[in-house]
Amino acid sequence: MSEIIGLVGIDFERANALVRSHFAFSDTQKIDLSTGLLEAGCRECVILSTCNRSEVYYVSRPNFAPDLIRLLLQEEENKQKSLLGKLRGALKKS
Repeated sequence: MSEIIGLVGIDFERANALVRSHFAFSDTQKIDLSTGLLEAGCRECVILSTCNRSEVYYVSRPNFAPDLIRLLLQEEENKQKSLLGKLRGALKKS
């Protein structure tokens, strides 16, 4: 089976700071996302996340990009659930 080197990313030219903030990853989140990508069939990946851009470079089958985008959206949903849980916990304490 053939493989490709692919890129999925977002940067300051395509999205404002609010949108980019949803796709900024901490080191722990990069590890979790990398693990998910490898489990989903990606052979190699590099995740770059700065204040101006977030990019995922990968080596995988040619049609992997939709799976990658799904994983990115799931990661964002998990971040939002975690934040909501922290807010609920803080409200219960007050």
